[in-house]
Amino acid sequence: MKSFFACIALSLILVLSSCNSQTAAKYNNAIVGYETELLPQVQLTESNIAGYAESGKWDSVQSASKRMESSIGDAISKIDKLKVPDVTGAGDFKQASIRYFSYMKSIYAGYSSVASKSTDEERGAEWQRLATVLKEKDNVVSSYQAAQLKFTKANNVRIENAK
Repeated sequence: MKSFFACIALSLILVLSSCNSQTAAKYNNAIVGYETELLPQVQLTESNIAGYAESGKWDSVQSASKRMESSIGDAISKIDKLKVPDVTGAGDFKQASIRYFSYMKSIYAGYSSVASKSTDEERGAEWQRLATVLKEKDNVVSSYQAAQLKFTKANNVRIENAK
C-alpha cells in the first residue's frame, strides 16, 4: 500500500513539474517573441541610420530612431503587462528583460539625440556619449541571456540557441 501511495505522489509531482515547465516555456516564449518581432525592424533601422548619418540626413536619422524607440517602448509595455507566473525566477527574468529592452531603447534615444544637434561639434560630443552606451551592449545582452538561462534551467525548459 505504501508503494501505491508513493507511486501516486511521484505521478503528482511529475504532473505538477510538467505544468510549471509549460507555464515557464510560454512565459519565456512570449518575451522572446517580442524580441523576435523587433529583429527585422532593428536590422533595417540600423542600416538606414548608418546611411542617413553618412549622408548627413539628420532629420531621417531622428525619424527612424523615434520609430524604433516607439516600437521598443511598445514591447516594454507588453512585457510589463505580462502576468508573472508562479514559477521559479519569473520575476527576475521579467526584470532582466525590461532592462535589456530599455537599454536597446536608450541606443535609439542616443541616435535621436545625435541627430537633434545642429552642429558637427555638438553631434560629435553626442556620438561620444552614445559610444559609451554602446560599449555596454555585450554586458547587457549577456546579463539578459544569463537571466533567461537561469529561468529556463530552474523550470526545466529547453531553449534553442540563436544561430
